Amino acid sequence: MLLYIFTDIVLFFGRFHPLVVHLPIGFLLLAGIMELVSKKPKYKALQDAIPFTLLLGAISAFVACMFGFMLSTDGGYNMETLNLHQWMGILLTIAAATAYLIKTNLLELPPKAYLGILVTTMALIGVTGHLGGNLTHGSTYLTQHLPDPVKKIAGIEVQEVYERREIKNLDSALVFNDVILPMMKMRCTSCHNEDKMKGDLLLTSFDGMMKGGKEGNTIVSGDPIKSELYHRITLSHSDDDFMPPEGKTPLSEDQVEIIKWWIENGAENEKFISEVDLTEEQRKLIAIEVGVEPEQGATVLPATNVAKASDETINQVSNKGFYVAQIAEDVPFVDVRGYAGKLEINELLQIKEQVLWLNLSETGITDDALEVVAQLPNLMRLRIEKNSITDDGLKHLGNLQYLEYLNLYGTQVTDNGLKHLEQLSKLKKLYLWQTSVSDEAIEQLKTKLPNLTVIKGTIDTDAQKS
Repeated sequence: MLLYIFTDIVLFFGRFHPLVVHLPIGFLLLAGIMELVSKKPKYKALQDAIPFTLLLGAISAFVACMFGFMLSTDGGYNMETLNLHQWMGILLTIAAATAYLIKTNLLELPPKAYLGILVTTMALIGVTGHLGGNLTHGSTYLTQHLPDPVKKIAGIEVQEVYERREIKNLDSALVFNDVILPMMKMRCTSCHNEDKMKGDLLLTSFDGMMKGGKEGNTIVSGDPIKSELYHRITLSHSDDDFMPPEGKTPLSEDQVEIIKWWIENGAENEKFISEVDLTEEQRKLIAIEVGVEPEQGATVLPATNVAKASDETINQVSNKGFYVAQIAEDVPFVDVRGYAGKLEINELLQIKEQVLWLNLSETGITDDALEVVAQLPNLMRLRIEKNSITDDGLKHLGNLQYLEYLNLYGTQVTDNGLKHLEQLSKLKKLYLWQTSVSDEAIEQLKTKLPNLTVIKGTIDTDAQKS
């Protein structure tokens, strides 16, 4: 019991180190400035104040060392940096005391020795303070925003500065790297990084989070209640164990909800948003968190194991009258546009699993081309407006299980053609401007597909874009 009380007392006084440590910095820098300025005759009177300022600097440096040692017993610091910081602090205290003794003639040394000791004291302030900053904020906190050319000149390793990558399509976001990890880096890693690992917990990587810290069970896959991380971020803000500690911005309620969802769904590392189960509300929260407009996150990519097409295959298809582009860097699916009079429609079968969006508007295709289109199993968006497409062509599209968007503007389809679309259970938008389809047929189709929106009286603005 007495040991616990003693430990608490030590840690209590140790917490004063960040407050006290600024005193010697101020006193000693002031002494150096006064020594420099007093060389001018009008400020010569400052010489009388320098010994007292040096004395205050030496005493406060000693007190800061004592409190710093007490704080170090709390653990969680990079030991190499911590030891170097402690020794630099001790040397700074000795240098300040020596400068005081020489200045007051209690230690008889030549003036040049005093000047050398004073300059050394100023240098030690910078070195010791920098090492303390490393312990608190990480080893790259001071230099990470230097321009790379300056880093190279100074011999500093050029490291990639973490920034949340831009997400244009929510489904292309990685659950951990793009959603969970940025929240950790924003709110938690100032205390749980490679240099300052409070509670032996590292939150800068997936492996570190899974390994956990002294408390254990940082993340219990599938069970947020048993996960120490979720427990700490949901405590009352007045609780001593609430994280992050007082004075630092906590996670928002939405961020806490996202972390809960992530843990409940197995705390995945490498899955994309398109591969996990989400309610519309959860999609909205995550979309806002990663900076995507919520309505842009409404489409779910096919959760299939599709390999990325080779560059050679993409080039072969591109040479047959198509423009092929990846919809996002980290997904295998492509956006394809055909060119009138050039395309060889059968070439699409080389990338049939990868085609997600297909634009064949005004290309001169006929019903026969839709037999090929029907073999694209993951197709979600199809534009075939302003072509000689009839009801016979639409009968080929019934098996496109992921099709959400279909533009038939300016085609020859009629009421009979719409009957072939009743099997498209995921169809959300259908454009029928300048067709022979009646309002009655549209209403009948909407009874089969309750989530369908039909646009008949205006041109789809997307259809006007290349």
